[in-house]
Amino acid sequence: AFMNPFTVGISQGIAQLPLYSGMGYRVLVWGICTAVVIAFVTWYGERVRKNPKKSITYDIDQQKRKSLHLNVLEKPKFTWRHLLIMFIFAAGMVWLVAGVALYHWYIIEISGLFLGVGLVCAVVGKLSLNQTTDAVIDGARSMVSVSIMLALARAIVVIAADGRILDTVLYGIAQCIGHMNPLMAAEGMFWAHSFINFFVASGSGQAVLTMPVMIPLADIIGVNPQIAILAYQFGEGWTNAIIPTAPVTMAAIGMAGIPWLKWAKWNVPLQIVLAVLSMLLLIPPFLFGWH
Repeated sequence: AFMNPFTVGISQGIAQLPLYSGMGYRVLVWGICTAVVIAFVTWYGERVRKNPKKSITYDIDQQKRKSLHLNVLEKPKFTWRHLLIMFIFAAGMVWLVAGVALYHWYIIEISGLFLGVGLVCAVVGKLSLNQTTDAVIDGARSMVSVSIMLALARAIVVIAADGRILDTVLYGIAQCIGHMNPLMAAEGMFWAHSFINFFVASGSGQAVLTMPVMIPLADIIGVNPQIAILAYQFGEGWTNAIIPTAPVTMAAIGMAGIPWLKWAKWNVPLQIVLAVLSMLLLIPPFLFGWH
């Protein structure tokens, strides 16, 4: 993200940089990375379209089709009810943004909004009371295993934080990076944040934990603070899509019914591409003096 207040905003505040400064290169980086990810997903989708058995979830998809009695060759009719449900969902998302921005909504209010939107969509879709309750129960059932996994992942984070393991790790990383030349140090910061992200899968949390150490370290060894923040963004950003301690990722694949190992197998090649791309994108601002 080139103007995320919870990552860029907090980090630049700690570094005492003007808010959202360096926007030009961040937008360029966003465009390049977005294009690469789109290309990867499109390549995979085209590969599966030509041969569905190439899908990493082919067996799971077949089971779902059997349980739902779906015929992939039959296209369902698109009616005005479907259009209205799409409109209600979109309106709910707009309402969500307004509630968070204007009225400081959090988990309780957001949960209530989602429940309300779901019930309205059920009425518009002419679902019976039994069908509606069955859908809610099925949704909750799909989240049970995810909730247990998130609880175990959170336990790792608590142990690492309360046992001062993260402090020790961060100190060791800082000592290692401090003896590198500036360019290699910037690359090292990227890998350090990627590692720390497993334990602190929160953009703002990681910024508060690491930036007070990384920014002064960057000043000492000659790394531009903007580059240090970009390295943090890369490290904090990409691995969120694959680590089992990331709540959003685990909730999403849990609701989709995709085992984490299958998801990781699909995501690893993309992570490798993004890691190489990140290391390359850290070089130009160092060579041309990014301010």
